Amino acid sequence: MIKNKQVLILIFLLMTVITVTGCFGNSNDKGNQNINQAVNKSNPELEKKYEKELKAILKPVWQDTQVNNIKDQILELRAPAKYLNLHLNLVLAFEEIEKGQALADQAQIESGLEKLNDLKKQYPWMD
Repeated sequence: MIKNKQVLILIFLLMTVITVTGCFGNSNDKGNQNINQAVNKSNPELEKKYEKELKAILKPVWQDTQVNNIKDQILELRAPAKYLNLHLNLVLAFEEIEKGQALADQAQIESGLEKLNDLKKQYPWMD
């Protein structure tokens, strides 16, 4: 009996969420357009600053594969819209390297380093 009530409550809540989001779905269209325009808008000054700062942060990585605290430094940067994908992938690559180091898993470290090298090929200015 209790399970039946829980199932009914869950169905009721799901139906409510579907109904509410359906009613308000169109009102967010303009807000979504504004967000998309802001994300797609170029900011050359911020892009150049990001490139310069990121290149300086990554210099020890390219010179002697020193990866300590690099992820934290990258997270402190303000990434322009143009480089959000790069920024995320860099953080994920360094996260994988750090996990590999913590677990003494050389394969995971190599996988993270390979991701970094792939990003370096896509964005040669990082070198």
